[in-house]
Amino acid sequence: QVTVILVENTLYALQAASKAYAQKVAKNMIRVSITGSSGKTTTKEMLVSVCKKHFGEDAVAYTKGNFNSETGLPLSMFQIRGDEKIGIFEMGMNRKNEIGEISNVWQSQYGIITNIGTAHIGLLGSRENIAQEKRKSFDYIPATGAAFVPAQDDFADYCVEKVRGKVVKFGKSLSPDLSGVTFEEDLGVNGTRFSVDEVQITLPLAGEYNYQNALGVIALAKEIGITPQEIKAGLEGMSAISGRMDIKSIKLKNGNAVKAVCDFYNANLDSMEKVIDF
Repeated sequence: QVTVILVENTLYALQAASKAYAQKVAKNMIRVSITGSSGKTTTKEMLVSVCKKHFGEDAVAYTKGNFNSETGLPLSMFQIRGDEKIGIFEMGMNRKNEIGEISNVWQSQYGIITNIGTAHIGLLGSRENIAQEKRKSFDYIPATGAAFVPAQDDFADYCVEKVRGKVVKFGKSLSPDLSGVTFEEDLGVNGTRFSVDEVQITLPLAGEYNYQNALGVIALAKEIGITPQEIKAGLEGMSAISGRMDIKSIKLKNGNAVKAVCDFYNANLDSMEKVIDF
């Protein structure tokens, strides 16, 4: 027997179905969203690694790869089993109100905006318009939840104007008294060394912007009760994502060894500038 359901719009039907599914199976889960012009996938992978140390290897539902679009997010949510403790999902954007639609589908309790850059500015016209879209990821955060924004981003305050929950800023500019994080040393291709509440951590991902992404992860992790030791285990267990600051050692024909910085994933102006700065 085959059942055929006729719908007016297949995209919105998919989103409505995944929303209904999530409301049924994820009602007892901590729900987290991550968006931003760049750094979404790396930030998500960091947070997943940290949360697995706290909740358990099989207790974290999350976006596989970068399935973060109007179709990708709903499809990702159908992977939720229902016995996980936390769900961590990326939200990407290629058009106006895409974030608004998929934010309504997931309705996160905690959200991170990594930055407001120029990705998709050709479609949206200005950074102001991009910020207006990105902040929709905070639309459903309850009074008991929290929104996390980069302190140095000039759109940080705008992004949290309508937030009902707690507002938490993160970034290298914040004092250790506020963040609990003390920067120690940039290790170049070997990453960054810092401490969280006096627990020393070496983030193996290179680049100041990856340290910035880690600061957002640390802020959220602390907010939901993850210990510095678990944060350390999760971040130090990270490895580079293919195409994103993946540093490889290559042996040349003459016997010399060189380091190759492999950063070629679908890039935008901001992410290219960050790699060149590195």
